Parts: sequence; C-alpha cells; structure tokens
Amino acid sequence: MTLVATSPGSVPRVPPDASIEALPAIIARRSDAHGDRVWLQDVLGDSATYVEAQQRSRRWASALAGIGVGVGDRVATLLSNSVDSVLTWLGIAQVGAIEAPVHPAFTGYMLEHTINTVGAEVVIVEAARLTRVLDALPQVPTVRLVVVVGGDGTAHDSVVASEDLLRQAGGPVETVDLHAWDPAAIIFTSGTTGPSKGVVTPWGVIRCTAQRTFPYDDLDADDAVYVFTPASHIGAKVLPYLAAMLGGRAVMRADFKIGSFLDDIRQWGITTTPAVGAIPHFLVQMPEQPDDRDIPLRNMVMAPLVPDLDDFRQRFGVRICTAYSMTELSIPFASVGWDVDNHGAVGKHIPGWPGIQVRLVDDHDREVAAGEVGELIVRSDEPWTLNSGYYGMADATANAWRNGWYHSGDAFRRDEEGYYYFVDRVKDCIRRRGENISSFEVETIVNQFPGVGETAAVGVPADEGEDEVKVFVVPTDPNDPPDPQDLTDFLISRMPRFMIPRYIEVVDDLAKTVGTLRLKKQELRERGNTAATWDRVAAGMVLPRT
Repeated sequence: MTLVATSPGSVPRVPPDASIEALPAIIARRSDAHGDRVWLQDVLGDSATYVEAQQRSRRWASALAGIGVGVGDRVATLLSNSVDSVLTWLGIAQVGAIEAPVHPAFTGYMLEHTINTVGAEVVIVEAARLTRVLDALPQVPTVRLVVVVGGDGTAHDSVVASEDLLRQAGGPVETVDLHAWDPAAIIFTSGTTGPSKGVVTPWGVIRCTAQRTFPYDDLDADDAVYVFTPASHIGAKVLPYLAAMLGGRAVMRADFKIGSFLDDIRQWGITTTPAVGAIPHFLVQMPEQPDDRDIPLRNMVMAPLVPDLDDFRQRFGVRICTAYSMTELSIPFASVGWDVDNHGAVGKHIPGWPGIQVRLVDDHDREVAAGEVGELIVRSDEPWTLNSGYYGMADATANAWRNGWYHSGDAFRRDEEGYYYFVDRVKDCIRRRGENISSFEVETIVNQFPGVGETAAVGVPADEGEDEVKVFVVPTDPNDPPDPQDLTDFLISRMPRFMIPRYIEVVDDLAKTVGTLRLKKQELRERGNTAATWDRVAAGMVLPRT
C-alpha cells in the first residue's frame, strides 16, 4: 500500500481510496514503521504507543485463545472508554471473535437482553460492575466465564481475574486475517419502541465512517482526536480508527464532562473533536473567558449546529463541519469541507467513494419531490460499508432492509440546491391542524431561551383531533426555572403560529435510553398532561394572527 505523505517528519496517512483494512492491520503496520509514536492516551494516565498497542492487544488475543475463544464467538464487554477498552476490542478481533460492547450503565433486564441476544460465552467486565453481571448469570445461560478487570477471581467459580488470565497466556497465537466484510463489533442501538437491537458493524463501516466524519484531507499525523463516548458507542470505534489512519493520537475520557472539556483540550493537545447533541449548547452557555481561543483545538464536527455559529467560531477559534449519520450508516450527508453556509441543513449528499446512494421516499418507497418530507433510505456501491443487519433479529433486519435499501426511520426534506434537512424520526412527527411539525425544530428553538438546559417536544391529543404541541423543559438552574409564559412570548416571534406549544411542563430530567441517550418520546407522550403542565389557552394567552 502506498501511503500519503503529510507534513515533513510526520507519519504518512492511509490514502482515502485505499482498500479497507481492519484496525489490527493498521496498528501492525504503524508499529513496524513508527512504533514509538503514541496512539492512545487516557486522561487518567494510561497510554500506548503503536508498538505497545500491538503487544498488549496480542497478549489479549493469546489469553482469549487460551480459554477457547475463536472465530465467530461473541464476547460481551462492560468496560469504560479507555486505552484498555480499545486494546481488549483488538485482542478479541485478532482471534476472529466479535466484541459486543455493553453500555457500562446497563443492568438487570437490559444487561441480560444484550448478552442473551448475542449468545456470549465470555463476558469481560470492570470490577466496579462485576456484581451486576453476577446477578445476571442465572438469566444468561450461555455465559461460561466472566473475566474481571481490576479485581480478583475469588468472587465466583465462573470468574477469573484478567491479570491472572493475561499472565498465564501462552506464546503468540496466529492472528486471523480480517476483511471489510468481517464484523468489527455488534453495536447496540437504543430501542425507543422495543428492545435494543445489535447492529452488525463490518470493518468497512468503521473505515468509511472514520474517513467521512471530518474533512479527511485536512487532517494529518499531528492531529489528536478526542474520544469521550461510552465504549459501547460506535464513536469509540470510529475515532481511534481515524487516529490510526492518520498516524496520530486518540485521547480517551470515560465520559464527557463539560467542566473538563477545555482543560482536556489544553492538557492533551487535542486538535479535533466531535461536539454533538447538547454539547455545543453547553459550551455556549459556559461563561466566556479571555483565554477561550488559547487552545490547540482547531477541528470540530457539530450536529446540530448552534444558531450563532459565527460567534462560536470566533470565541473558540475553531473551524466547524457538520454531518449526519447513525450506527447503521456511514455518513451519507455532510457539509462541503468546512463551508457550513446553511445553518439549518445537515449538509449535502457526499459523492465519491464508497458510492452511498440516498433517496427520500413515502410510505410505499416512492421518491418524493424536492421540498417534500420523506423517509431516508440508503444503499451503497461498495459492499460492507453499511450495516449487515441486526444480530439475532431476522424480522427486524428484513423490515429495515426492504426493496434493497436500508430504511433509516428518519424523515428529511431536500431543497433545490441539494441541502438536506433533518425533520424528525418518522414516528415522532407532530400533526397539528393539517401541518406536519418537526419536534427537532421545536426543540432547537426552545433551547435558545435563556435558562433552558434541555427540551423534548411531543404531540399530545388535541380536543378536536390530531395533536397539540407539548414541550418538556429541563432548566439549567433548578432553583430558577424559566417562566412558561415568558418562554411562549419568546417563541412567538421565532415560530410559525401552528408550531407554538400549547403545553409546557418544567421537569428535573428527561427519560432517555441507556447507552445512546435518545429521548424516550413514547414515554413522554404517554405521560400526557399532568398537574404541573402549563396551558397557554387556560392562561388566556392570545397568539397574534401572523
């Protein structure tokens, strides 16, 4: 393979049109050529150069082979995002097994469901979470061995300490050749209306997503990528892979902390970071400091975009791109480089390799016209760059992969210039007096009101049929919640009349799925209106006729 040179003295990166490699192969090559460069760093102190990463992951491979783990086996892991979680994943992959990372917060039924779905025989768990695995053992009959990291193996006959397992491991084992079509992991997505589904994620998806998250041609081996998603999230797979493609570093934090964000950026020389969900909103609300621009950070992928994007760029001195994806996809939409000139869009369709095709369709898979709302469906010219289905869920796989296209469940519209606009989850659209309302757009505008930390918009039954709009609001300061009438006044000049919520309820927090932290809209809809709900009609508020 011919590598692409970057700056003088830096490590060449993988060319964008190269054949797809599994991560262990990239690490082996980096180890041979530039083994002393740091690949992984943990904010708690652990680190691994490329050669150390190869040695430690192969030690895991030898240990796992020694307890009978091999090709096609599924290994469930409950590990915090860390250097160890990445190297354990690579060790599992090198013997041909498939990691099924479980969100560290899973317990009880959700933990049992994940392990039973993949039929794992081995579970690797941190000592702090061992008890919940032991409690689950009677309900997960396939499990024959639990490997505890950071503890001893005396808790149960089926438990062994990782230190003992690694110490007793034999010599190097013959590692398995991995290809684009081999599963890199089984990543569980939140079930908002049913049980979580395990997405079979080939190495081709990891590679494609890594290359398309940022404008790849503008990154190089001097970049350090911030990785703070749970180890069970696809971001914890994609971002270390991106760092390895570049020959750069991945800086690991177990979970995102807004108070540590800028400190981590400065201390670890982080140049490149995701800022998704509510993170940009939290950053904007932080008190401005004179040294906000005095940071090494220069690259940020933001989704959704904050309203005052120019102010954000100026404050932190960063360039910003945006993108849309989900665990099952490989980023079909993104901004054109760093040119985010349409703040309401998720970007345009990305041309070129791997030839991802997109359509917006109606309920019968007929393409809708520009300006109309339709469900996004996707397929790809390059095999193995989209998901391979849901593990152990043939019906769910068949339902998603209809007519040769993957059905995303997300509603979009496209304008004449080729920009795509996320509207809502198909099942979360609100229908009020003949108008389709995006809960996403309602939430985006409500979040701009001072004192609002987080919002969820849902449709609740209207007296005359269809829906009324209700928003649940989590205040930034529980002791000083926003006044619903003041919030409504704020929205009147910013929303069309039909979109303005009738009901507002201030709550301490919002129900979310464990792992991907998606709002449980169905629970909020079923909750309806409680005594705490403010009703602008009952309050006598009259909306202007605009």
